[in-house]
Order: sequence, then structure tokens, then C-alpha cells
Amino acid sequence: VHFVGQARHYLRGETFLDPHPPLAKILIVLGIKLFGDVPWAWRLGVATMGTILAGVTYLLGRRMFRSRLAAVLAASFIVSDGFFLVDSRIAVIDIVYLTFTGISYLLMFRFIQNPDWRDRRRTLVFLGISLGLCLGSKLYVPAIAFMLVTGFIVYTLARPQLARAKAISANVRDRRIAGAVLMLGGIAAVFYLACFLPHYYLGWWGGIADLFHYYKDVMWYENSVSTATHPYASPW
Repeated sequence: VHFVGQARHYLRGETFLDPHPPLAKILIVLGIKLFGDVPWAWRLGVATMGTILAGVTYLLGRRMFRSRLAAVLAASFIVSDGFFLVDSRIAVIDIVYLTFTGISYLLMFRFIQNPDWRDRRRTLVFLGISLGLCLGSKLYVPAIAFMLVTGFIVYTLARPQLARAKAISANVRDRRIAGAVLMLGGIAAVFYLACFLPHYYLGWWGGIADLFHYYKDVMWYENSVSTATHPYASPW
């Protein structure tokens, strides 16, 4: 109803107000561009993301609980849950940010569990990429994942560690916390902004001012529909 039509706007170069960042629609665009404007091509990108989510959930379960059984159960819940099934088989956008959120949590646990600082730096790079793409997939909601991940990274670096308390001064610890937050936020911002490159490529935007004008338009749109009902909604 909404997102395939928006993907067609991108394909035709027709400007429109999209209340969500464009990454998920670009996946729909790629399917149409490669295989034609047919239903299974609309769904190809989100189906791929939903399939990836099952594998990511398995790996997340292994890393969190160090148990194959827990990992298999977690992945089984994902592949048998109605919401995940529906959002992975039709051309909607939610499964995209959910998959990048899962990847971000997986990388967060890798960061927490691996004390080697060089490996942690590499993990932060990929974590910033996944969070940036997560933010570029849907409005508002992915910010919760970003704040959770950043908060746990800060907590991990700030908590007292008896084995290393004498080796690392408070000054070094504070510099590492600040550096990690700046690195994570900077990389996430770059990849979030990169999600809007189609707007510049198509000539809809000409500078950074257009990005802020977009936020203003989105706020106007959100306020205008804040009290609206939806014909598909179930009654309480």
C-alpha cells in the first residue's frame, strides 16, 4: 500500500515526502530494478533481511548464553513468530531495522566479552556501521537501540575491574570512554547520512539544509496524523 509505491517514486525520480529514512525502500527498489515490478521482487530485499535475522539471532544466543540449545531455541522463536514471518515476506520496512538491531546487539556482546582493546576498536567500527544503517531504516524507533548499545559500551568501559584497576588510571579510562562514544557516534552518523545519498543523486536535495528541512517536514507530517485512526486497526 505504501512502500512499493514509494520505491516506484525513487525509480521514476519523483520527489515525495517520505516520513522514514530511505534505506528499507532502497532494498525494495533493488529488487524491482533487478527482477521487475512484480510482487516477489518487491519482497526479495526484506525476505533476505528476515532470513539473515534468523542466523544473527542464533549467533546472538550462542554469544549471550554460550549454549547451542539456547541459540537454536532463539532462532526457532524468530522463524516461527507471526510478526517476524509476516514482516519478512511482504514489502514492509520493519524487518530491516530489526535485523540491523540484532547485528548491533551481537557486536555489542562481542565488544563486552573481548577484553583486547585492538579487537574492540575493530568491533566499534562495524558496530557504528550497523547502527548507522539501523537508524537509516526507520524513523525514531532505532534510536532506542542506539542509546542502549552506547549505554552498555560506556558501562562496560567504566565499571570497576579488579584485575585491571591498578593498570589503567581513571584518566585513561575516561579517554577510552570518550573515544569509543565519539568513534561509534561518528561512524553511525556517516552511514546514516549515506542512506540519504539517493536524494542527492536524484537531484531532490542540494545541501545539508535540505536534510534539516526534511526533518521539519517529517515533524509536520507526524503531528498531522497523530490523532488519526487506521482502517486496518483492530478494536480494543
